[in-house]
Amino acid sequence: MRKRPQILFLATVYTHLANFHKPIMKMLIDSGCEVHAAASNAEGRMKEIEDIGIKCWEISFDRSPFSIKNLPAYYELKKVLKNNHYDLIHMHTPVASIVGRCAAAITKQQRPVIIYTAHGFHFFKGGSIKNWLFYPIERTFARLTDVLITINEEDFLLAQQFKTRHNKVFKLNGMGVDLRQFETNDSVLRQKVRRMLNISDQAKVIITVAEVNDNKNQLQVIQSLPYLIQEDPNILYLIVGNGASEDKLKRITQELRLSGCVHFLGFRRDIPKLLLAADVFVLTSKREGLGLAAVEAMAAGLPLVMTNTVGGRTLIRPGINGWLVPRDDPQATATAIREILNNTDGAKQMAKINREVALNYSLAYVKHHLFEVYDEFLGLRGTTKMF
Repeated sequence: MRKRPQILFLATVYTHLANFHKPIMKMLIDSGCEVHAAASNAEGRMKEIEDIGIKCWEISFDRSPFSIKNLPAYYELKKVLKNNHYDLIHMHTPVASIVGRCAAAITKQQRPVIIYTAHGFHFFKGGSIKNWLFYPIERTFARLTDVLITINEEDFLLAQQFKTRHNKVFKLNGMGVDLRQFETNDSVLRQKVRRMLNISDQAKVIITVAEVNDNKNQLQVIQSLPYLIQEDPNILYLIVGNGASEDKLKRITQELRLSGCVHFLGFRRDIPKLLLAADVFVLTSKREGLGLAAVEAMAAGLPLVMTNTVGGRTLIRPGINGWLVPRDDPQATATAIREILNNTDGAKQMAKINREVALNYSLAYVKHHLFEVYDEFLGLRGTTKMF
C-alpha cells in the first residue's frame, strides 16, 4: 500500500495559518495527505486548524527574530521533526522559516522537501538599511530551501538572485481569495449592513481590514481624519481586526476627539458584508508584500488607497483603480481618500476595474499552481477531487 505523504505547515503563529492557509491544507487532505501544523498558539486559533482534521503542535516562537525565546522553540521543533517523518515542510513567516530550516537541516532522518513562501521580504526598494540587513539572511537560507515562492513581482526578481537546492523560484498571485464570497453587489444588503453597524445612508465609510499593529499603521489613517472631517462631518472609519496596537490607537482617537467617527470592530468573520458597507478601502502599511485584505476589497468592488509599498505598487495603478500615498503622510492620505469619495463616477470606474483585476488572485488559481508544486515532489496527481 502506498504510504500517505506527510506534510507539515510551519508558521510563527497559528493566526497566520488560520488566516491564509486553511484552503490549501484542506486540498492536501483531499489529496490523501496527512497534514500537520506547528506554530505558537499565543494568539489563539490553533483549534481552528485542528477542527479541519490537522494534527497541531505548539511551538513557542516569538515574532521578533532577535528574541531569545526562539532558542527553546528550535529545540521543540527539532523534537517534532525527530518524532515524525515528514516528506515535505511548507514554511511561512520569517522567524519560523529560519528556525525551521535550521532544525530540518540537522535532523538525522531523510531530509524533507522544504518549501518556503515569502509573504513579502523585509528588504525592498526604498527600504532602510535596517530592512536590507535581512537580505543576506534570506539569501543564505535559500540554500536550505528546495522551492522558494514569492507573492509579488518585486520579490520574485530579488529571489531570482538566490540559489535554492533545485533553482526553483516561483511567483504566486498572493494566497488566493474565494471570489464567490464577493459576487453580490446588492444595495439592499449594503443598507442592511449599515443599519446593523448604526451607519447612516449619508455616511462616507473608510475601512481597513488588518491586524492592528505598528506595521499595518492604522495610525496614519486616524491622523488623516481631521483633514477630512473639516470638509465633511459624515466621514466614518471602520478598523476591522485586533492586535497589539489597539489600546494605543483607541487612546490617540480619544485625544484627537475622533471617537465618534472611528469604530473599532475587532476580529470579524463577516468581512464580505463589512466591505459592502464601505466606500473606500485604505491600507497604510509600513511594509506590505501584497495585502490579501486589499485583494478582497478589490473583489468587493472598492477603490483602494495604499502606501507606496511593494504590495501597493503591485495592486494599484494610480488614478486607475486607486491611489498610492507616502508612508507617514496623513495629509496626502486625506487627499487621496477625498479624491475617491468626492468623485462618484471615478469611484464606480475604479470599482469595476478592481473586480476584474481581482480575478487574477482567485483561490482557484492559487490552488492549481500550488498543487503543481506539491505534485512534483509527492506525486499527488489523480488523487485530488479538486480539478
